Amino acid sequence: MLDVGAYTGYFATRASEDFEASVTAVDDFRGLAAAASERVTVIGERLSPAQLAALPRHDVVLALSVLHHFADWRAALRELLACRSHLLIEVCAPDEKWMRRAASRREVAAQHKAVASTPGAELLGRSPRTGRDGVTYQRPLYRLPGTVCTLAGRAFTGSGSCSRNMPRFDKGLGKRLGYEPFPGSLNVRLPEPHKLGAPALDWTGEKNRDRQFWRAWVAGIACHAHVPGKRSHGPDALELVAPMKLRDRLGLADGATITFDVEVGT
Repeated sequence: MLDVGAYTGYFATRASEDFEASVTAVDDFRGLAAAASERVTVIGERLSPAQLAALPRHDVVLALSVLHHFADWRAALRELLACRSHLLIEVCAPDEKWMRRAASRREVAAQHKAVASTPGAELLGRSPRTGRDGVTYQRPLYRLPGTVCTLAGRAFTGSGSCSRNMPRFDKGLGKRLGYEPFPGSLNVRLPEPHKLGAPALDWTGEKNRDRQFWRAWVAGIACHAHVPGKRSHGPDALELVAPMKLRDRLGLADGATITFDVEVGT
């Protein structure tokens, strides 16, 4: 579980004790350090959406009254949703106006609408919160389905076209991916054809080669699943593109099984 805005770590500790969950608790509150244990890992700082994206994927994400503290709350919501099972998120009541310092305090109505209208959103209940204006507001708690699926396949050696062509024909791709890709990819053969929905990035390079990319994570490394436009390896194959040579980093030989997470498009 990932607990963003964990504060003292109360819920992180409860999850670790009651459900034997492995929890990553995130908050810049100094008192959170006391919650660290064998099952609770503490990150004692406030993370940006980009930093959240760099974390390994979790089964469950907990985000209680934290979304309005992100200046780019839409990006933050996307990263919170990028989990395997579901996001439990409490948002401000849409009419709350008493907050002074929260980064996006003037957009709480839009935040509530975005969360409530997410496909599959389920309202679990409401909890009271009294603001400095003396008014008690009812903050809703939603459960939202995660956007990440876990895939497993076997590594195989490809034609080498990605190594030869990507550095030459895809200038500027690194800026869009968020890192400079290693000139090559890790080829993975899946048990059945993949159905990943719309890609996060549909890229046409200098030679009009269509490339599709989905955000992915493998062994704690943020990367991308890649499908060339021609799909030369068949519909059951994906290529993993990363800032480094994954085959060497993970010590994989042909035929080795590799498990990774992919953000599924709608």
